[in-house]
Amino acid sequence: MFEWIASPLIVCVIGLVVLAHAQLRHRRGSRIGLVLVSLGLLAMTPMTANLLVRVLEANDVPSADCAVPPSLGVVLAGGVEKMPLSSEDFGALTISSRRRVERAVQWWRASPGRALVFSGGRADSDVATPEARLMRVYARQLGVPDAVIRSEETSLDTWGNARNLARMQPSLPERVSLITSALHMRRARYAMAKAGFSTCAIPADSRIVDLDWPGAMLPQSQSAGKTEDAIHEVAGLLYYRLLALRDAR
Repeated sequence: MFEWIASPLIVCVIGLVVLAHAQLRHRRGSRIGLVLVSLGLLAMTPMTANLLVRVLEANDVPSADCAVPPSLGVVLAGGVEKMPLSSEDFGALTISSRRRVERAVQWWRASPGRALVFSGGRADSDVATPEARLMRVYARQLGVPDAVIRSEETSLDTWGNARNLARMQPSLPERVSLITSALHMRRARYAMAKAGFSTCAIPADSRIVDLDWPGAMLPQSQSAGKTEDAIHEVAGLLYYRLLALRDAR
């Protein structure tokens, strides 16, 4: 439900409706409509999208114990974009999911003795194969032996990822390297911390881009999507904080 509310385009449309209604009915409300349209258009510019993404992707100062990251990498699923044709059809993964796997494989190759855990179930009821299984297949295609891979295949969101990873048997170590999209890292680390994990961030798929001025001030559809994703992350983090307060009680 929240996705459409977070869309800058929807904000523009609502603003136009308010503006039109105020003009036709000769009522006050024109200013509200203009403000909504202006905010929506501003949110669709590369300038605004890049600023929001940069704030969310800003990494915490690495702690001293992350100089040598934990040898177990937890990789969170990032969704599918179509129905998999089979349990081996990793091409159904979103570009975000594939980039997370590629970053995980790069990290795994960098030092002997590392292992990976993929986490993600069937977020879409029409998809028969868990996302973690598709990611595991992709990792094998990239050269990671199945012997160093585990998977958690029942969680439906980031909060569930963390909770289900904490319940895995044999149990995972408390300290893990966390591999997910840079934009998603802050929310993911919070969820993992509330599930009892200490994480070292291994970000993938940064969405910060070099801006082309003055074009960066013109609304673009791609920037609208980035802004929507950033708002989704902020809303998700706030929601997880409410879940943590509920659990604390």
